[in-house]
Amino acid sequence: MISLKHILVESLFDTLKRSPDLKILIDAVRNVVNVDVDDMLKSANMSGREGYYLRVPSIRGWTTKQEEDLRLAFDEANQKTKKYTFELHDVEDWEEEPGERYWDASFTFFATPARTSEPNDKETMYNALVKQARTDVEVEETLISLLLTAVQDGDPDDIDNRNLLDKQYNQLPGDIRSNIDFNALDD
Repeated sequence: MISLKHILVESLFDTLKRSPDLKILIDAVRNVVNVDVDDMLKSANMSGREGYYLRVPSIRGWTTKQEEDLRLAFDEANQKTKKYTFELHDVEDWEEEPGERYWDASFTFFATPARTSEPNDKETMYNALVKQARTDVEVEETLISLLLTAVQDGDPDDIDNRNLLDKQYNQLPGDIRSNIDFNALDD
């Protein structure tokens, strides 16, 4: 069996790759920082938290001004996005292993489902997000995002989290449910 966390991380990654919100972020970075951004999204684990990175081949070393502009680009993108809120994590300079390989400069970030209101409990938040979804695909994406958030933000063995996870799990399509092992929440 595959762990729930693995399934959810992969599903959220695939969903984010197709999201118009990612294009909004990339365009904001290109326009505000004035750099070339490779639009091939990559996943990364940063301090135990699942995140993403994008390569910036036109930069060798980030300047203080570029880092400040990058933060502004994230703020601008978050004002326009509908499904995700992006949080800048860090920047990495271009690196080389002489005679071996090199790594383009990049920036790492987190993407969390956007919340349009502050519900007073998890179930209210879940119901509000599902009502916002217009298609079955959006409902599935919302469920996956909420499940991943519950796994990352709280103890999945906590009874409230577990009850909400069970309820959301039962609403996932059967082909996804059959690959989830709730007893293997850790990698």
